[in-house]
Amino acid sequence: MDEITNFVKAYLPFLLGGGKYKVEEADETSENGSNSVVVFSSEKLRLRFVTDRRQLFLDLQPVGPESGKEWYSIDLVRRLFTGKREPSAVLDPSFAEFLRDRIGDIEQKFDATEWSSTKAELKALKRVRSKEMFG
Repeated sequence: MDEITNFVKAYLPFLLGGGKYKVEEADETSENGSNSVVVFSSEKLRLRFVTDRRQLFLDLQPVGPESGKEWYSIDLVRRLFTGKREPSAVLDPSFAEFLRDRIGDIEQKFDATEWSSTKAELKALKRVRSKEMFG
């Protein structure tokens, strides 16, 4: 969990301190090299940080009944805004900068009023990414 905490403190401090975002879930296992999950949530958006085999990932999901069980990785969300293919989904400072700079726009896209359209776009991007990766 230290890796997530250190990344958030260094690059996304707005998630800390009891402001708009609150920790909804935190879990750590010692299996497979100490994996952990921390979920931050606001009224509109959930951010799930995951360490898996010493790599850090970030997935996003809307809050509310329309969210379902599906999460969308930060590389797909950034591609939704930029149209550019990302070389990796591993969380790095550039993704944190994107999140900081565009959090309001992201929350709007994940809002119930736009979610149906956003979900369709993200699912299409997921298919494109899969085809790019695996042919």
